[in-house]
Amino acid sequence: MQRRSARGNVVTAVARAAARWCNSGFPPRVRALARVAERTRYSVPVVAYAFDRLFRSITAEALDEAIAREVGEARRFEPLGRVAVISSRTTIGVAIVPAIFALCAGCDVLVKDREDSLVAAFFETLAEDSELLASAHAEAWDGERDARDLATYDAVVAFGSNDALYAIRARLRPDARFIAYGPKASIGYVARAALASEATAVEIASGAARALVLYDGEGCLSLHALFVEYGARISPEHFLELLAAAVERACVEESRVA
Repeated sequence: MQRRSARGNVVTAVARAAARWCNSGFPPRVRALARVAERTRYSVPVVAYAFDRLFRSITAEALDEAIAREVGEARRFEPLGRVAVISSRTTIGVAIVPAIFALCAGCDVLVKDREDSLVAAFFETLAEDSELLASAHAEAWDGERDARDLATYDAVVAFGSNDALYAIRARLRPDARFIAYGPKASIGYVARAALASEATAVEIASGAARALVLYDGEGCLSLHALFVEYGARISPEHFLELLAAAVERACVEESRVA
């Protein structure tokens, strides 16, 4: 019961910290947004959109539901121990998600942060409202110049290229858990039934354009290919025209900084 209560306290603290980061005027978010935009060279609207999608999804209800799915309603588990998370270069803040679940499981967590210190800033907010300061750490380091002894960790979550993931795995203990997220491509499919009207086609084209333009096509969730089914009221050729116009609008709204 004590362990369950402790986890509940962590969930509450994480959700409360995330709610503060949903506020566009929250000073740590404002500072982090500028640093992330400078590092990635994405525009401020793109980074703000990424922040909103990330932090608005981190609620107590969502965390509780995810934990219940993973460990069952009884919620019995044994903390794994020490966990390291290697951040993605392109997907903004993605390392925060596995770090949160490791903290909820009672693990000590180290995140290899990016140069913008986004994860460290979020952890600072979390520490203001909880006793997690001793369990959550985030540092930026160079993989070759500032190598960490990953063999001391019981689990490593890593985002990166296949070569980077192979190199990381080689540095772990044979019995360590290794959860790898390599390069991915996202493909969309527009079904015939979805193109029954001009208005619907415009809406779908706008969504596809946003997915195409966001993160300059670098992210695994960026749209890399799109299939359009024949036989609809809106032809694939006309849909392509709508998509081209939507991409032009999206480039203005979500444009990368120079």
